[in-house]
Parts: sequence; structure tokens; C-alpha cells
Amino acid sequence: MHKETQNEKVLNYLQRWESITSREAFSALSITRLAPRIFELRKQGYNIETVLPGNYAEYRLLKEEKK
Repeated sequence: MHKETQNEKVLNYLQRWESITSREAFSALSITRLAPRIFELRKQGYNIETVLPGNYAEYRLLKEEKK
């Protein structure tokens, strides 16, 4: 049985909700370091933008998933 990786968890969350913050990653996915997961997803070709609505970063998966 395949255990879902942290990157897969973040990607699935983004595909469902379109955005994620560090607080959401921690509370919903038990992931404490979101930025490295986003970095790795970008390296895999996913088009994720960073938005700074306040004192925190929000990451959004753009509709065209892979570059």
C-alpha cells in the first residue's frame, strides 16, 4: 500500500481548495514546514504562486498545473 508523501498531501489539498497557508498545512495535514514542500512541487513543474495577504504567505495552485 502506498503511503501518501507530504508533497502529495499538499498537492491534493491545493487541487481541492486552490490555496494553502502554513497554518492550514499544520492543522489539516500535520505538516510543519510548508515552504520546502512548495519548493519541491515547483521543481516538479507545478505552477504555484505566493501571495502575501498579511503577515503570512499563502500559496495558490494556478489552473495550468504543469509548466
